Amino acid sequence: LVLRGIKSLPVRMKRACKNAARIAEFLKTQPAVNKIYYPGFKTHPGNEIASHQMKNFGAMVSFTLKKDTLIEAKR
Repeated sequence: LVLRGIKSLPVRMKRACKNAARIAEFLKTQPAVNKIYYPGFKTHPGNEIASHQMKNFGAMVSFTLKKDTLIEAKR
């Protein structure tokens, strides 16, 4: 199983990086989002280093909201 996983790792990582970039771009359009932490953005403090060290910008995206509220789902 490990060998099979290693064989498909490059394909899975490429897809994960692509999805992270799309999610980060989507978050830019959301009015409730305050700040997005994604090294693929030119405004990110680690963008220059990441662009030299990586082919893509990784699959990690985090963000903060303008208003810290919890929305409860109605049953």
